[in-house]
Amino acid sequence: MVSVNNLFVAFGDRVLYDHVSMFIGIQDKIGLVGKNGAGKSTLLKILMGFDKPLEGNISKSSDVTVGYLAQELEMDTSITVREACRAVFGDLLSLENRKKELEKFIVDETKLHHDDYGNWLDELSHLNEKLTAHAGNKVDKKVELVLYGLGFEKQGIDNAIETFSGGWQMRVELACLLLSEPKLLLLDEPTNHLDILAIEWLQEFLKNYHGAVMLISHDQLFLDEVTTRTVEISVGSLYDYKFSYSKYLEVRRAEIETQKQKKKEQDKYIKETKVLIEKFRYKKNKATFAQGLIRKLERLEAISIDEFDTSSMRFSFQEPLRSGKVVVNTKDLSKSYGDKKVFGNLNIEIARNQKVALVGKNGTGKTTLIKIIANEIDAEAGICDIGHNVNIGYYAQDQARDLDTEITVLKTIEREATGDLFKASRKILGSFMFSGEDVDKKVKVLSGGEKARLALCKLLLKPYNFLVLDEPTNHLDIGSKNILKAALQKYKGTLLVVSHDRDFLNGLTSRVLEIGKTKVKEYLGGVSEFLDEKKKETIADFERAERVTIKEKNDKSSHKELYIQKKEKEKSIRKIKSEINRCENQMVELEKEQSAIEDIMADPAFYELPGHKQELQKHQVVLNKIWQVEQKWEKAMEQLEGMEQDN
Repeated sequence: MVSVNNLFVAFGDRVLYDHVSMFIGIQDKIGLVGKNGAGKSTLLKILMGFDKPLEGNISKSSDVTVGYLAQELEMDTSITVREACRAVFGDLLSLENRKKELEKFIVDETKLHHDDYGNWLDELSHLNEKLTAHAGNKVDKKVELVLYGLGFEKQGIDNAIETFSGGWQMRVELACLLLSEPKLLLLDEPTNHLDILAIEWLQEFLKNYHGAVMLISHDQLFLDEVTTRTVEISVGSLYDYKFSYSKYLEVRRAEIETQKQKKKEQDKYIKETKVLIEKFRYKKNKATFAQGLIRKLERLEAISIDEFDTSSMRFSFQEPLRSGKVVVNTKDLSKSYGDKKVFGNLNIEIARNQKVALVGKNGTGKTTLIKIIANEIDAEAGICDIGHNVNIGYYAQDQARDLDTEITVLKTIEREATGDLFKASRKILGSFMFSGEDVDKKVKVLSGGEKARLALCKLLLKPYNFLVLDEPTNHLDIGSKNILKAALQKYKGTLLVVSHDRDFLNGLTSRVLEIGKTKVKEYLGGVSEFLDEKKKETIADFERAERVTIKEKNDKSSHKELYIQKKEKEKSIRKIKSEINRCENQMVELEKEQSAIEDIMADPAFYELPGHKQELQKHQVVLNKIWQVEQKWEKAMEQLEGMEQDN
């Protein structure tokens, strides 16, 4: 259906694709993975025709239509949600309008003897056939089905798009794309602005989609549910696997381990062969044998280990000035949008140096509350007092949208930096993986992940003592998430964070505030303790709990048993993983010992040394120990694999 042929793309000396090729079949469901900046979004833009490669081309069948969901909004927001979605069916709607016009002519008795009356009847018949074939009479039903699936309420779909937040506006754009039903869907982070219910609906939609799908997502569960093929972009190469994401990771790790083992065996063989060559090449009766070994080495094809991009962010937050003891204090805080009350009478106090997670079911106003605290919007009623000497650094869900897209990466930082930081702008950007010619790129050409990193970089330029972060891990790959988490753990100010990512919050916050419509409930401890108390595995499960069915309520006891069993299983898995790590560390030390002995044995004069027999015995003991540890490691890996497959 679509072929990528010998693609070469580079920015200066940085190669994104080094003459890569692939084929997208008619019903392929492909997960496109790789580190931020590897070139995932660029590939989608090339497939869409927005960007051009330096070499190579894209070829596709003449009937192939391609639809693209970017990470940035590109639509008229003055029209209503329904109007935007109906516009997708422009051709069908034109046919419907013509049909209505013809029906008026035909029932008008004054036109009964018109010369074109017979033609009108024929045209109407053809129109009815077309509309029936394309479900033209069900446009509104199709529109509503998709909008309701993505979380819109009936009374909201006739409101102007501009009255919705950026996240909901992105949902409108996604709805329009899904309704257009292209042969190839290209989706760049489609779940970033969706709650768990909308994500689950989208999963089912894409799994059953009649065309091909290529998507970028950092949501592993979503990738596993939707995709059956994984394409990794890494250091200029494409790695293509006929598996979903989790299976791909397992196979990829196994491949690398096999490559390492074969490389190790080959290196050992080369080393031993060179010893033999040096030993015999100058002996008259063995010279021919030595030459044969030399030719054998020359013909040997070197085993290479696949290279992985190990670049990552490196940063820490500046030492902040000391704030007052109370950082923020709200009293009877309320907020409404029109007739819709978001929350009322909320009372919150956050003290200096506390790290707090804000959680709540969808629609309870988490983002609205932190916008009020960050002085981005006003409360309707109540008081929000910010403490003495508090300097707020705010990171919004769509923070990257506030970047000036027409200036360069370097200029973005230089505009904000002062003094020594201005002089160190390039160095600071290097810590966020912008190096060389990357800093001279305009912001508009950056991927979503790169924009997120740039927005985070701006937070470093001032010594904020109160960070307010709304979904800061959106668009970040797993490595970047972990680095951000580590920096926040060392941060010496106060933190208030909203995130759906349990792994990110776990070990980061020591207090959880659960926001409701009329109160805030406090939980001391981290997010794991909070979820344990709620009997939920993930924050998404907690948010979804509002739709508990009667059957689920009746099954509470069985759920509790399953929960306990799952906790025991997780404990066993952690124990097995510890054993695996122990074995791997032992093997590293034993292999060092083996290598040291073999270096001695490689000396041609080794067998003439008086203590060579003891060294041989020592070598054998080390080999036996390695074998025993390997047996333990294999047994533990089998146990782990069995337990994980049962999940």
